[in-house]
Amino acid sequence: SNHYNGTSWTAGGDMGEGRFSGGMFGIQTAAIYCGGDNPSPGYSVNTELYNGSSWSEVNNLPAGKRQFATAGTSTAGLACGGRLGPGPSTATVEQWDGTNWTAAPTSALVCGGSPDGTPGSTLTEVYDGTSWSETGDLSTGRHFSGTSQNQGSNTSGWFANGNAGSTFHTNTEEFSSSTNVVTNGAWATGGSTNTALGTTAGSGTQTAGIIFSGADNLNNTELYNGIGWTTAPTLNTGRYGAGEANSAPQTAALCFGGY
Repeated sequence: SNHYNGTSWTAGGDMGEGRFSGGMFGIQTAAIYCGGDNPSPGYSVNTELYNGSSWSEVNNLPAGKRQFATAGTSTAGLACGGRLGPGPSTATVEQWDGTNWTAAPTSALVCGGSPDGTPGSTLTEVYDGTSWSETGDLSTGRHFSGTSQNQGSNTSGWFANGNAGSTFHTNTEEFSSSTNVVTNGAWATGGSTNTALGTTAGSGTQTAGIIFSGADNLNNTELYNGIGWTTAPTLNTGRYGAGEANSAPQTAALCFGGY
């Protein structure tokens, strides 16, 4: 694990199981990492809890999967969609209540992805704690992007970088919605990142975001201020498919695992 304090990266505790493309949510001192891919033995069901210095194993996912969307905190999170090992894409949603993978209503925004290996999707769906509904699409279909993960909110967020097949993107899109109107939320173009990345990680908010790692510039770090991106100190260890504490602010980021 690596910690970011707004200025530099420092080493943190190691996970119990090395893996990549899993799901992650929470903050730097209370983060969850679940599922993912370990080439041996394969797709993982393991869930680990991070307290800011060390990892401990908690209750497993019902089924091993990877490349899924997440949102929420270490006591109320979601693991949405993904790929089942070794099967196709899935629409299943697991909810984490701090102890078990059971019902723990929250709200979330999920966008992009790659249905069954297609180059990239523009679809956006919002979750209100009970059900999913489609809303405004991304302008660019892609997957493996860095996102704000919305910190348990389905009304705002950002989506940056990613790839569609062999095409890597630098563009950023911002999402906004209002409970006072009946029209769908919509995406608007934000500033482009300085480096095109795929399979990247990120956290923060729409006006104070951070992305880090990713192919092919593995230790890249950039900061977002709601308008544009600036380069920041690089990660100590380059990687892609890393985990991140997706509710963590820009000045307290956490990067762990990866390939």
